Amino acid sequence: ISGIFLIKDRIKQILHRIKNEYNLSVITKNFRAYLSSGDVNSIYITNIDPPLINKPYDLKSIMEIYDISRSKASKVLKSLNEKNI
Repeated sequence: ISGIFLIKDRIKQILHRIKNEYNLSVITKNFRAYLSSGDVNSIYITNIDPPLINKPYDLKSIMEIYDISRSKASKVLKSLNEKNI
């Protein structure tokens, strides 16, 4: 029975991380977790590590996601803007 409490606490930790790190809304009901419909439509899976969220990017987020310098991130952002991406 103590294992159930450990699992429940771990799930709470994961939900907390989803809310804080990814700024996603999580709805819980009957021991199940759901993302809000708006957030579900903004997420897609890529083969790039880490996974990306389809939201407007700024210079800082590109630098963090790809671990690149400010000048390189600026070039990437400029390229994306030119291609209307």
